[in-house]
Amino acid sequence: MSLENHTPMGIAVDGSNLYVTLLYAILKISPTGTESVLAGSPSGYPMGTPAWVNQTASRDGIGTAARFSSVQGIAVGPTGALFVTDPEMGVIKAVSATGAVTLLAGAVGQKLPITPRL
Repeated sequence: MSLENHTPMGIAVDGSNLYVTLLYAILKISPTGTESVLAGSPSGYPMGTPAWVNQTASRDGIGTAARFSSVQGIAVGPTGALFVTDPEMGVIKAVSATGAVTLLAGAVGQKLPITPRL
C-alpha cells in the first residue's frame, strides 16, 4: 500500500503514528515509515456502483472487512481511538487501534440533503 495513486483526504497524529484517510480506507504510517491499511479497502466498492445506492459501501468491521463510502475527516481522541467522518453516508465512525470500526453517530444512508446557503 502506498499513497501513490491515492488522494489523501485528511491526516491525524496520535503522538507516534500518522493516519491518512484515502477515501475508502485509513492508512497508518509508523514512525519508521511502514505503511499499512488500518481499516477499509483502498479499492473501495465495485466500480459503477453509486455509494448512495450501495449501502454496503459503508459497514462496520475489523480491518479490511470494514467499508467506507467516503472517509474524509479524521481526529484522534484522548484514549487514542480515531474518529472519522463519512459524509457520503452521513455518519461518524470510531476506529480502534486494532482497526475495529463502529458506527458512532448517524444512520447509514439516512443523510439529509444539503441545501447551499447563499
